[in-house]
Amino acid sequence: KKYKMSKKKETPAKIKDSEAEQVVLDYLTKQNRPYNAQQIIDNLHGAVGKTQVNKVLTALSEKGLVVVRGEKSKIYFRKQEEVEGEKSEDSLKEMDALVTKLTAEHSSLAEECRNLSDRVKGLQSQLTEAEMDAEIKRLEAENKKLGTKLDALSTNKVSVTDADRKKAEQRYERLRSAWTKRKRLSKDMVGLIQENTGKKLKDIEEELCIETDESKGVVLGDDIVQVSKKRRL
Repeated sequence: KKYKMSKKKETPAKIKDSEAEQVVLDYLTKQNRPYNAQQIIDNLHGAVGKTQVNKVLTALSEKGLVVVRGEKSKIYFRKQEEVEGEKSEDSLKEMDALVTKLTAEHSSLAEECRNLSDRVKGLQSQLTEAEMDAEIKRLEAENKKLGTKLDALSTNKVSVTDADRKKAEQRYERLRSAWTKRKRLSKDMVGLIQENTGKKLKDIEEELCIETDESKGVVLGDDIVQVSKKRRL
């Protein structure tokens, strides 16, 4: 059984530095239109390397054979006085206008790219919907657990010593503070979901099966956790 040997992809041969300048000059003369350095590299199919192109374009511009437009995004084209069949003044003005337009478009696209990149970084730093859902469920379970403990403390009629009472009050304050903090965090997360989805708060709570303190008649008072009369019955 015969196997065919796969041919290696041929890479274009790089020309010598001494030849690169003439190749680029001939190309710009023949095309007689503006290009940036990367376009010249691509259109010459890599025959002239990036370092060569930049070196050649700088040399040609210093010799007055090539015109450069732009600062950050440079555009190059053949000096019209050197082109066979000299162009009219109107043609030169059209070319300058084209260079100005392309430079402005490039700057606009670069700015848009930076803005999109900043936006992507901001989104990546936020919690995913799955992470927020898991955190909300954990906080709700923690709130329920704390509520049960606080209810037990508020209805406890067993006589206790002053030391035990003080210890219980301190523990209550810690739990109440934790409840308040986690409740606020839970609301912030739900608010973040609402901001990114545009859904109504009620719809998000129903979709994620979120039970709030308010929906269960629990009110976080100044001194104790108060439960509505409806829930006490």
